[in-house]
Amino acid sequence: MVGISALAVTVPFFCSEAMYGTSGDHVEKDLRSYCACYATIIPFRRDEKTGKFIRTTGKEIMDRAAGILGKLGMIIVIYSILTPFQFAPFPSPRTNGTFVSQLCALFHWGHILNNFCIAGITSLAIDYGNNAIGLGITCLTGFSTIEIMHSPMCLSKSPSDFWGRRWNLTMHKSIKNGVYRPLRKFLPRHFAAVGAFLASGLLHEYVLSVIALKAQLYPWIGLGYIPRHGSQLLFFLWNGAMVAMEYVLCDTFAIKWATNNLPRPIITCLVVLTVLPVSHLFTDEYLRSGFYSDISLGWPIIV
Repeated sequence: MVGISALAVTVPFFCSEAMYGTSGDHVEKDLRSYCACYATIIPFRRDEKTGKFIRTTGKEIMDRAAGILGKLGMIIVIYSILTPFQFAPFPSPRTNGTFVSQLCALFHWGHILNNFCIAGITSLAIDYGNNAIGLGITCLTGFSTIEIMHSPMCLSKSPSDFWGRRWNLTMHKSIKNGVYRPLRKFLPRHFAAVGAFLASGLLHEYVLSVIALKAQLYPWIGLGYIPRHGSQLLFFLWNGAMVAMEYVLCDTFAIKWATNNLPRPIITCLVVLTVLPVSHLFTDEYLRSGFYSDISLGWPIIV
C-alpha cells in the first residue's frame, strides 16, 4: 500500500519532467526509450556513451539473486534481534521537559543507537524489496536494472552523497528530475535542494494518510492509527538544510581539510550523524502505524 501510494504521487514529478524537459535526452530520443523510462518502477541501466539499455547476463542475474538472498538473511537476523525490544533495544531518554533537555536527548547514545537500528532495517527492507522487483523486471525484459541502494549507512562521503547517490535512487531520480532540475532553472542549487526535500516531505506525509485510510476502510483489524502530520516534513526539511549547508560551506578550509585528511569511516560516521538524531521523526510514525510489523510477514522470524 505504501509503495503504491508513493508510486501514484510520483506521477506529477513525471509530468514536471516532461514540461520542463529535465528527463534527459536519452529518454526522449525515441518512443521506445520514453515508454521504457516511465513504464517501469525500477529504472534500467544505460550505457554512458550511447544511452542504450544494458542487456543483462546470466551471471548478473545469479549475482543479483544471491545478493537478494543475502539481504533477506540479514533482515531475518536483525528483525529477530530487534522485534522483542520493539525495535528499540537501548535505553533512550525521550522527554517532554524543557527545550534544552529535549535537545540533549537527541544526542543521547541510546537514542542514536536505536535510530541507527531502525534506519538500518529501513535501508535493508527498501533495498531488498526494490532489488527483488528489479530482478523480476530484468528477467522479464532481458535488460539490467539499477541498484537503488549503495551502502548509504556505511560509505557516504557527504549529505548530498548520502541522499543523491546512495539512498533510494528510484525516488531520488523522480524528485531530482521532477523538482530539483526545474527549480534550478530559477534558483541557486541550495534553494533548489531544499525545494526537492520539501516535495519529498509532502510525499511522505501523503503516504501516512494512505496508511491511515487502511485503518478506516478495515476497522476490524484493530489498527486504530491516526497520523500525526508534520514530522515527516520536518525530517526532510532538516536534511534539505544539511545538503544546502554543504553546498554553501563545501569550499571552506575546514570542510576541505576534513574531506582530505579524515579517515573515510570517520567522515561516514559524521555524515550519518547529521541524520540519526532526528531520524525518529521519520520512523516513529511507521512504528506507530504497525508498518514494520506488517512487512515482517514477508519473512520468517527466529524466536
